[in-house]
Amino acid sequence: MLLLSKKYQWLEMSSEIDRDNRRFKRYDCYKETQVLFEGKKYNLQAINYSLRGIGFYFDESLTIPVGSPGHFKIEDLGIDDDGKIIWCKKIDSKLRIGIERKTISGLLSVYPLDDILFDLKQNEMNGVLELRKEAITKKIFFKKGDIIFATSNKTEDRLIEIMLKTGRITNDQYYQLINFSKRTGKSQGAAIVALGYLKPDELTSAIRNQIEEIILSLFQWENAKFIFFDGHVLPDKIIKIRLDITNIVYNGYKRISNIVYIKNSLPPVDTVLLPVHNLSNFLNNIKLDKMDKDIIELINGNRSIQEIINISPYETRNTMKTLFSLIKARIINIKKSDLQEDKYDQEFIDKIEDLYQRLDSSDYYSILGVEKWATLDKIKKAYYAAAKEFHPDKHKELPTEIVKNKLNAIFTHLTEAYKVLSQSDERIKYDQSLSTSHTIKKKSNKEIAREKYEEGTIAINRGKYDEAIKLFEQALYLDSTVPDYHFYLGMALKGNKKYNEAARIINNALKLAPFNSEYLTELGYIFLQLGFVLRAKGTFEKAIKIDSNNEHAIAGLRKIKELQ
Repeated sequence: MLLLSKKYQWLEMSSEIDRDNRRFKRYDCYKETQVLFEGKKYNLQAINYSLRGIGFYFDESLTIPVGSPGHFKIEDLGIDDDGKIIWCKKIDSKLRIGIERKTISGLLSVYPLDDILFDLKQNEMNGVLELRKEAITKKIFFKKGDIIFATSNKTEDRLIEIMLKTGRITNDQYYQLINFSKRTGKSQGAAIVALGYLKPDELTSAIRNQIEEIILSLFQWENAKFIFFDGHVLPDKIIKIRLDITNIVYNGYKRISNIVYIKNSLPPVDTVLLPVHNLSNFLNNIKLDKMDKDIIELINGNRSIQEIINISPYETRNTMKTLFSLIKARIINIKKSDLQEDKYDQEFIDKIEDLYQRLDSSDYYSILGVEKWATLDKIKKAYYAAAKEFHPDKHKELPTEIVKNKLNAIFTHLTEAYKVLSQSDERIKYDQSLSTSHTIKKKSNKEIAREKYEEGTIAINRGKYDEAIKLFEQALYLDSTVPDYHFYLGMALKGNKKYNEAARIINNALKLAPFNSEYLTELGYIFLQLGFVLRAKGTFEKAIKIDSNNEHAIAGLRKIKELQ
């Protein structure tokens, strides 16, 4: 039961706050974390997050009022931040709370760069987006959501370096500019005009090119930290250039040559694509070549990705790259089918919530909806009917991860109930436990998780990867502390060629067992599948350092040498 503070009344999020918060793209997640409020720790479940906030579920009593400051840390998301509760809402016996973050910060591996840029644009932000990768720091300046400038501490990103690379100045002029700048103290831009290498209007064009190059290079960064400094402005003397974010995102992703990454990042090939309503307005601001225009002509709101690839006159890799870039730039959208839109009404989701709330207080007969004297035939019929309705494979498009996890828990309990009640010896023991005690003696979550894990290993050995994924996910939902559960889920995903997700899951296993040579080796092979050769090499070397006799890792290094 929820306890409400007498001093404060729980407040629903106002429509104004809700509209503002929802202007930032939200991502589903399911992470256990601790949040510190007023010096006290609370265990919460993060269910979604954005650049500005995080949504949590709370299973216990909570008396902290709206507006209370707190600190929270979610390592997987790169979040270590202060914030405050901005809204609370009771949902049955649970509490849903929303926390507004103090900073806009995180990891590019969690927040894609295109989402960050479009979020800042949509919210008309003023300030500086700073991105760091090892010793390299790049900054993008925004005014009312528009990109107006960019800087970098990387030598190759200096104006004269880019002009030399693009042939706008010669080697002799390059060194004359360096000496002139040192002697006079003038900036590179001022020196270029003073020496007559460019006219003022040509300098503006060169600076625009430099800014674009600095930003476009960021789309190649696999891992980097970012933080947004709100309100920072450029000095008046700096030349400000307005860049179109759609054009930047499109050309940034067009530069990516890793076709494995593109293939894994695209939606399923049966996804139907359709152009945005005001397509002509978008195309006026984007530099497209003939191939790009021809591929856009194939997108009509009825064809799937695979159908577009099949009829495209261009190579598959080029068609995929163009489609990927168009989706990322929001020039084309993913069409939702009527079935997908109408499939999950609120009634069904409420049914999941109701059954989930009753799991711990219900016996196996109540879970299946039969009487304690029901025949085996009735138990079978009840189980098959319930399994058909609540099987996770039938509901992969549920709106949030937390609803999916609740459905997994329901199906796990249904299966366990049927397993016990369908075997006469087990049913007798269970009935005796009910008659001798008013408490229901069910297997612990850890015991059920172990059974699901063992069933999963059998499925993966038989090459039944979909079944294995489902079983390992159920095991992890019930007990996320066992590294092997994470690892074998990653291996099942690898078997299904879902390499990005597999890498993320095996990294979770390594957080629990950082010196497991086998985990590292398999992660190295996944990196190879993704085309991340350097990361694969480093991972194999780390595995061998832990276990010098790891032949599988040694073979991985040999494979890399052959590729090079």
